[in-house]
Amino acid sequence: MASAVDDNSSGPALVGTGIFLQILTACLVAARITTRLSSGKPLQWHDRAILLAELLSLPQLIFVINATSYGFGSHQQVVSLPNRTAAQRSIFIAQVIWYFSTTLAKVSVVCLLLSLKRTSRAWIIFSYIAISILLCALIPITLTQFLACRPFSVYWDPAVRFQAVCWTRRAIAANVIAFSVIQALSDVVLSLIPLTFLLKLNLPLRERIVISILMGLGLLASATAIARTVIGVKPGPDMFRTDADITLLALIDLHVGIIAATLPTLKAFFEGCLVSIINWSREERTEEEVRATLCKLGLLDQGYDPKTIGIQVRETGKSSGG
Repeated sequence: MASAVDDNSSGPALVGTGIFLQILTACLVAARITTRLSSGKPLQWHDRAILLAELLSLPQLIFVINATSYGFGSHQQVVSLPNRTAAQRSIFIAQVIWYFSTTLAKVSVVCLLLSLKRTSRAWIIFSYIAISILLCALIPITLTQFLACRPFSVYWDPAVRFQAVCWTRRAIAANVIAFSVIQALSDVVLSLIPLTFLLKLNLPLRERIVISILMGLGLLASATAIARTVIGVKPGPDMFRTDADITLLALIDLHVGIIAATLPTLKAFFEGCLVSIINWSREERTEEEVRATLCKLGLLDQGYDPKTIGIQVRETGKSSGG
């Protein structure tokens, strides 16, 4: 009789992280598109690419959530065979969608950088080569999903396991590693390329901080791609549970990429929000009302009064001096 398994499912963490990142990136992309259209400017290729990446990420998340409803994220010993089959089918579909969405996010970054340095012939050539590599890498990895095993339903249906004809494990791993290496290298390169021209500009400190954050996000995406590959190419005793960790890293990789691709385009949006807040606080509210609001938000202590504090400080100074 099999011993009981202490199941600590990673499903809730997977769903919670996925929903949070989905809402965050949806808001950022919506702000990006709204800002672009409200300014009277047409959508550029980088806008269209990131919008499509975000739209594709939604059905991907839906399939992931559906998989967790069948026990995805738990140890395979505690999940029935029909549930494992249903969960793995959903993850198979989500993975195919992920290939397209993460590629589009990176293409968006290249197109955005291309629009900033369109006068440089070398940069134009490099950008088109980078886009070509990203799109060409998408073709073999997608075909691998459907052609590596025939029928490809073997990925979720154990009933056809003995009838399936598959490529060698080395061939499949080579395709996966090649795609992951391209993804990781593109994250690193796209994170560091802005240094070639941004360091020459006399930017304010806050903009340098933002650039540093964006570079950090790119390197984080690269790290998740490497971790996902290392975990995926080493088969373990419980790949049903391990696949959930890989899926979580894939979600983080995708949404971090979308965030990094979107934040540079939202400078005008954030500045407009700040101006609106300042105007709102000055024109529509008195100083006392603004202070009361800040106290409610926990940004000021209750009973805060700068005039009273000033008097107390002066009196303290007099008493100590006297």
